[in-house]
Amino acid sequence: MTKKIWIVFSIVVMVFAHLSDVRAQEGSGYEIRISQISTLETPDAMVLKTYFNILDPKTSLPVLDVIPQNAQLSLPQYNYTAEVPVARPDVPIYVVLVLDASGSMSGVASELQKAAKQALDNTPNDSFFAVVQFDEEIRLLQDFTQNISAVSYAIDQYKVSNKGTCLYDATFSAVESLQKAPTGRRAVVVFTDGRDETREGKQCSKHTFQETLRLAMDNQVPVNTIGLAFKEGNLNEVELNGFASSTGGFSAIVKTDDLSQAFSNIMDVLKSQWMVQADVYPRRGASQVLLTVRISDTETLSTTYSVTSNTDYPGPPSPVRAQLDGLLLNAVEQAYDVQFTLTSPDLVKYVKIEVWDKSAGAKVGEFIFENPQESNVFQIPTETLTIDRGYFLLISAVSKTDNTPFEIAREDDKPVKEFKHEFVFDPSSVFPNLQIQSVSERNNDLAVDVNISNSSLVGGLDGWLINEETNTKVEGSDFKISDIPEASGTVIIPLRNSRVPNGKYTIVLRVLSKNERVFSTSAYEGVTYTAATLFERLWLVFIAAPIFLVAVLAVVIGVILFLMLSGNRQKALSGTPVMGGQLGRGFKAEKSSMPLPLADEEPGQKLRQAAPQYPVRPAAPAAPSRPPVASAPVGANATLIAGPMPNTADATLIASAAVPPLVSLEIMDGPAGMIRQTQRVKSFPFVIGRNEGDLIIPDPHLSRRHVQISYDPSRGVCLVTDLESRNGSQLDSLRLSPAQAVEARSGMLLRLGPNVVLRLDVQK
Repeated sequence: MTKKIWIVFSIVVMVFAHLSDVRAQEGSGYEIRISQISTLETPDAMVLKTYFNILDPKTSLPVLDVIPQNAQLSLPQYNYTAEVPVARPDVPIYVVLVLDASGSMSGVASELQKAAKQALDNTPNDSFFAVVQFDEEIRLLQDFTQNISAVSYAIDQYKVSNKGTCLYDATFSAVESLQKAPTGRRAVVVFTDGRDETREGKQCSKHTFQETLRLAMDNQVPVNTIGLAFKEGNLNEVELNGFASSTGGFSAIVKTDDLSQAFSNIMDVLKSQWMVQADVYPRRGASQVLLTVRISDTETLSTTYSVTSNTDYPGPPSPVRAQLDGLLLNAVEQAYDVQFTLTSPDLVKYVKIEVWDKSAGAKVGEFIFENPQESNVFQIPTETLTIDRGYFLLISAVSKTDNTPFEIAREDDKPVKEFKHEFVFDPSSVFPNLQIQSVSERNNDLAVDVNISNSSLVGGLDGWLINEETNTKVEGSDFKISDIPEASGTVIIPLRNSRVPNGKYTIVLRVLSKNERVFSTSAYEGVTYTAATLFERLWLVFIAAPIFLVAVLAVVIGVILFLMLSGNRQKALSGTPVMGGQLGRGFKAEKSSMPLPLADEEPGQKLRQAAPQYPVRPAAPAAPSRPPVASAPVGANATLIAGPMPNTADATLIASAAVPPLVSLEIMDGPAGMIRQTQRVKSFPFVIGRNEGDLIIPDPHLSRRHVQISYDPSRGVCLVTDLESRNGSQLDSLRLSPAQAVEARSGMLLRLGPNVVLRLDVQK
C-alpha cells in the first residue's frame, strides 16, 4: 500500500512539472527546460540569472545544433519586460558522480567504469568533478577537482561490495556537498541498478525520497539519473524520472550496452546549457517570470517559473542614469571641467547645470549642453565665483520627447531628477597668482619685484596706476608686460614716456592668461613716483635715438653758418659790421661824449645848422576814424562769456560750465520685485546700499552703503567706487578694490555681492 502511495505521488510531481513548462508548439516543437535560477537582491533591482537547455521532448535529449538569437524576461503582473542576450554560462559547474557499488553491480562494474571514464572526454568548460560510490555506506573517492586525470583515477578505485543500495542517502549527501561548493552551477549524476533497499528487501536510507527531492529543489541542484535495467522490476523508474524532471535534470533507463551513450548524453546536457541575465523589479514575495527565447525569425520558445524576493522594488528606474566622475579646476580655461557619464544619451535633449551659492541660497549661473554623449566633459566658467566661498551644482538631463527631466540618480534610496554636488571655490593651488614684494624707481620707470605661481600658464601682465589723492585712475598710465619671470624676478613698468606727473600712486597688476583672460589682480599702495624733467626726457630721447642729437646739431650749425654768411654779405654791400647789422638790431648804442669829426664841406654839417624859428600852425584835425576795439579790464568777480564782446566797460564775461552725463541703472538681477526696474541718477555722488543711499536694494548680502557712483568733470567720466562692502563689487570682469574709483562706461554690468546685477547706461 505504501509503495502505491509513493508511485501516485511521483506521478503527480511529474505531471505538475510538465504543466509548469510552456512551450511554443509551432515549428520544431522544441521546449525549454530550466536547470538553475540565480538571484541577487541589490538596493536598485534583483539580478536574475536563468540557466536552461533547449530540449527535444520526443527524445528527451538536448538540442545541440540550435543557437538562440535573443530572449525576453518578463514579469507579466507588473507589466515589465527586459530584452536580453542569450549567452553561455559565466560561472563554473560543480558535478558529483554518484556510482552504485551494491552487490547487484558485480557483473557490470567494469562496463560502468568504462562508460564513466569515456564521458570525461566530453566534459563542460570550467567544470569541477567529485566522485562518490555508495552501497549501504557512502565513500568519497575524489573531492572537487578540475584535474580529469585525478577523476579518472578515482573511477578506477571504484569497487563493488555485497551490500544493499542506500540510493536516497547517497543522493542526499551529494546535494549537501554541493551546498558547500563555491558559487556556480551545480549538478548530480546518479547511476544505479536497483531500488533503495537492503539485501533483505528493507528501506536502506535514513532519508526518504521526498526529503531528498525537497533538498535538491530548495538548493536548485539538477539531479540527472541513469538507471540500469538488467531485469524487470529491479528499478523504481518513477522515482528516477521524478528526481530528474522535478529538479531540471535528465533521466535515462538503459541496458548495459547503452551505458556509454547515457553518460555521454548527460555530458551533452551539461555542455549545452544557456544563460540569460536581467535586472527585474518584483514585489516582496513570489513573482511569476516568463522566459521567451527566439531561436529563429519565426519561432520562439517560452516557459514560466517563479522567483521569491525579500525586497519590494518600486519598479524599473529611468532609462537614463547619470554619474559625476569628477570636478576638476582647469587653470588654462579658467573653468571647472565637469566629468559626467550618462546611460542612453540618445534619449537626452540637453544637460542643464546650475551653480548655486550655498550660503546665500541664490543661483549664480545656469548652463545648457545639448546633444550629450555617454562620456562628457562640460566646462563651467569661474568668473562669477568668489574665492573660498561654498557652492553646489544641480545637474539634470531633459528628455527629448516631453522636455521633462529624467530620474537620473538615487538619494536615500529614492530616485531624484537632479544630481547635487557641493564644492568650495579655491583656485589658489591651480590658478597663477602674483605677489608684489617691493617697488623701486629705475630710470624714471618702476621696477617691481614679484613672485608668480604656475607661471607656465601666464601669457603676460597688465595694469595701471591709481592716484591716491583723487582715488582715480591716472590717464595714460596703462601698461602691458609680456616678458615675465618664471617664478620670481623683476618686471619693469614703463613710465618715462607716459607723462605721469610726480605723485603718490597705487600700482594695480593683473595676471593674464594666454587668451587674455584675467587670472588674478594685485595692488601695491604708497608708491612715490618722480617724473623726468624736460632736459632728462630730451637726453633720454637722444640716448635712445642718437640720430635726433645729430639732427639738432646739424640744424644749429646750419643756422650759425647762415647768419655768418648773411652778415658778411651785408658788410660787403653797406660797410656795416655784422654785429651792428643783423645781430645789432634791437640794441641801443651808448651816447658818445665826443663829437664825430666831419669836414666843413660834408652835407651833414649843413644839416646841423640851426633852423629858423617860424610859428607852427596847428595841424588840421584828422578825419574821424573807427575807434579801436579795446578789451575791458576784467574784475575779480567778472564771469567770462564765450562769443562776441560788447563794447561796454561793465560787461560781464561768463564761461559755459561742463554738463554731467545722463546716467541710469537697470536692475538685471536682484530681489524679485525690482528686476527690470530702471533708476535715474539725478545727482552725484549717487550711493547704492541695503538701507542707506539714493537707491535702496533690500538684499541681505549688500552692505549698508555698498557702492558709490560719482562724476569727474575734469575728465568728463563716471566713476564707481566700492565703499568697503563686505561681499565686494565687480565691474564687468574687474573686481573693485575697496575705496578705489574705476571708470564706468555705458553697457557695463555692475555686480554687487552674489545676487545683485545692475546695467549702466551713460549718455553724454
